[in-house]
Amino acid sequence: MSEYKKNKVVSSFEDRTGFLCVDIILLENSKFSFKAYRRDPEDTSGWFFVGEESSIQFITEDEAIQKAKMIYAWMEV
Repeated sequence: MSEYKKNKVVSSFEDRTGFLCVDIILLENSKFSFKAYRRDPEDTSGWFFVGEESSIQFITEDEAIQKAKMIYAWMEV
């Protein structure tokens, strides 16, 4: 089974435009992380992973959300 399938998205945040997204992920080791994605209106192939934050791990979901908000200011709106 791939590493991607072992993790579970527990929260997802989209910006007002619907073109940016941050997923909060529960990892197999019971810690949390997050991944940011974008999609382009002219490209129908879906979401694209952006950023390198997925290697950072947090003890709680809230810690992961707060760190994501520090990096992606649009989440505060």
